Amino acid sequence: MLVATGTSNMIKVEAVKIAFKHFYRDVRVMNVNTDNLPLQPITLNGTVNGAIKRASTAIQKINDADFGVGIEAGLMEIPDIKTYLNVQFAVIIDRDEKITIGSSSGFQLPNEVSKIVLIERMEVDKAVEFLYGISDIGEKRGIIDLMTKGAISRKELITNALIMAIAPRISEKH
Repeated sequence: MLVATGTSNMIKVEAVKIAFKHFYRDVRVMNVNTDNLPLQPITLNGTVNGAIKRASTAIQKINDADFGVGIEAGLMEIPDIKTYLNVQFAVIIDRDEKITIGSSSGFQLPNEVSKIVLIERMEVDKAVEFLYGISDIGEKRGIIDLMTKGAISRKELITNALIMAIAPRISEKH
């Protein structure tokens, strides 16, 4: 099975391998560059649509792919308490254009990171670099790993989102 993933982020590619290997044999994953996507989504709609665009682009670019996968992290507003949760969304699309979606657990970013992301429309990675001097945290362990002192990593969050997106496909076979 060939899975095309719309990303250049190797953390996402590794998570795709882990999640798909839970359910399928002989999984190969190819990553595809997906340019021209908006920066840090700040809405549910923007985040999910970004993941859909990544998945669609990936399956279109790799002709023999069985699935296209898109992964997007975004901030989801919780209006009643005026805060945001950072959530990873995974979208899987197949050759029949069937889409399944999953998400990770959500978590609040540190206030100073949220403020910069929301006011300056800066990506979380860039805000972390600006505030803490850590570059490309999303390409490495993710801000959640930093915040939880290693208790959970971004790769784990993404893997969970992917498993949630695969679950409807697996359950249909029973």
